[in-house]
Parts: sequence; structure tokens; C-alpha cells
Amino acid sequence: FPFQVSKRLTDPDPFVVAAQKQLERKQTPHYHHSDMIRSSGAITIRVREKNVGRALRFTDAFIKMIRGRGHIIGTGWAGQLNIDGENYEVKLIEIAKKGESDRLRIPTFKGTGVLSFSIYGIQTNTWKDGRAPIEDRLPDILAKLEATINYWKEYRGKQAEENRLLEEKERIVREQRERIEKEKTDFEDLY
Repeated sequence: FPFQVSKRLTDPDPFVVAAQKQLERKQTPHYHHSDMIRSSGAITIRVREKNVGRALRFTDAFIKMIRGRGHIIGTGWAGQLNIDGENYEVKLIEIAKKGESDRLRIPTFKGTGVLSFSIYGIQTNTWKDGRAPIEDRLPDILAKLEATINYWKEYRGKQAEENRLLEEKERIVREQRERIEKEKTDFEDLY
């Protein structure tokens, strides 16, 4: 599967279509004055209107890359992205810098054009535009995400095995107690 972000958004993933519909409504963040618009759902996107296309293309490439590697994607609890049974909070935001305060002394924030992509799970991993745009970092993002997914699979497997062994020990102890009680009752019945 190619690790490229296309120049045009073609046949977008349903998650991207949902984000695109929200972004078209130009919903602004409620927590501060900003020139950003946002979508929330399985992937949160917060960018200026001029970066919506780039954000949607990147998000579409990210999701298709994960699906292309055979991972199962769905919506987790609280609007998180669920990948192979684990929930991750995924955000693509345009970094903003603080501007002038308005008449109520509430600061305004202006987008810088720098995109930042974060995945919150067992730890937070963030990639942002630098010498190379985040679009060129897709292989790094995939590698880190798959390492995290594999960690959780191993952890859950070990946890399941430990639980199975504990249940087996408890079953053996329970059966021993029941056998002792039965032998005690049988012995008392003799006399």
C-alpha cells in the first residue's frame, strides 16, 4: 500500500466524509476565539478553512493506510477511533499562536499553517510539519501505531492467559474444598 497523500480527495473513507460534512458547516471551537473550524468524531480535525482539503486528504490517507494493512477500524467510545479493538484519540490540528485579546480580554488564536497529528493511547505520539510535511511522515506514523497495537495485543494475550490460570487455580481449590466437605459429610453419616 502506498504511503502517499493524494493531491485530490477521491473516494473518501466514511470517517472522512463525516468530518468533511462537519467542516463544511464551519463549526468553530467553543473554547476560544479562533479562525479555525473543527470536526469531532472518530478523528478530531481543527484547521483554518484554507487547510481543510489538506487535512481531509491526510486523514483519508491515514485511514486507508491502516485499513490497507489489514487493521479493523471503527468508532470507539466517546468518539474515539477504534483500531483492532483498542480505542485511540486521534487529532489533526493546525497549530495556533496567540494573537491580540478582544475587548473582553479574551485572547484570539490564529492558525500558523503547521499541522500536527497526534494519537493518544498508552502514550501520546505527535508528528508535525517541520523540514518535511506530516504527509511524508505516514510511514513513521504507521510504524509507531503498529508497535502500539502489537504491544496491546501481547498485553491483552498475557492478561487473558494469567486470568485463565487464576481461574483454573480457583477451580481446583473449589473442587478440593467440595471434595473435603463431601468426605466430611460422608464420614459423619457413618457415625
